[in-house]
Amino acid sequence: MSIDNSLEFPDLMVDIETTGKHYSKNAIIQLSAVKFNLETGAISHNFFDRCLLMNGGRYWDEDTRQWWSKRPQVIQNIWGRGEDPKTVVQDFFQWAGPGMRFWGKPTHFDFSFLMQYAIEMDLHLPFHYRYAENLNSWIRGRYWPHDPPKFEYDLPFEGDAHNAIHDCLHQIKVLFAVKEHTKNVVIV
Repeated sequence: MSIDNSLEFPDLMVDIETTGKHYSKNAIIQLSAVKFNLETGAISHNFFDRCLLMNGGRYWDEDTRQWWSKRPQVIQNIWGRGEDPKTVVQDFFQWAGPGMRFWGKPTHFDFSFLMQYAIEMDLHLPFHYRYAENLNSWIRGRYWPHDPPKFEYDLPFEGDAHNAIHDCLHQIKVLFAVKEHTKNVVIV
């Protein structure tokens, strides 16, 4: 599998909300993604934003449940839109299509959950780990050996933090700001 550079939007920012940190025991409750093009700066307005009911065998981590209890408006919105998990994941894989460059913050979290769901649901994962980009690592690499500026906190956040679609859009905003800020940096 390789990245199809003929795609108008070859990049895909993915964000999930979950009931804990363990990809094989906790559940994805919101799955969102935005297609974009890092090269041109274009963002597709065809977003993916769906919520999942908890599937059997997965559970809440108590610390995560308490964390979510401090965000009642966001979690109520997620619960109110819950759908069958396999349908949502299947629709997401079809919507994303093959040949996309998967972006996450951090990649190992989002990618691991989706890979586990694909295995359990007997679905083909349309992404390859070799073409997965970690936003945090990418930013640190642009500024190495120095610490990067805190664009994530300095840029205005639109929407509700921890609503996965709003997080995706903010992460793309941060990515583009870092790219612009470092465009004339010469790496030796």
